[in-house]
Amino acid sequence: MTTNQTVVLPGKPWTIHTTCETYDAAAAIKEELTSEKLQVKIRRNANDNFLVKTRDVGIPKGDKAEKKSKPKTRAGRRAEKMKRKNDQIK
Repeated sequence: MTTNQTVVLPGKPWTIHTTCETYDAAAAIKEELTSEKLQVKIRRNANDNFLVKTRDVGIPKGDKAEKKSKPKTRAGRRAEKMKRKNDQIK
């Protein structure tokens, strides 16, 4: 038995901008809309119509500070505890 699993890729969802009857018309609209802040793609549906889909790229988020992971061993936890204790005294 095999199960069909769908893979969801990260990113913002695509929205349908226009529906065209020919690929040439869809390609012309795509050329008008294409920019650095907007992604555009053309998809053909079952009715032989072409969908022009868009999504906003947006500004990429800055690098986040990495979280410190907790020590996994008893010795590491003790050392961390002593370090916090010494920092409080100073």
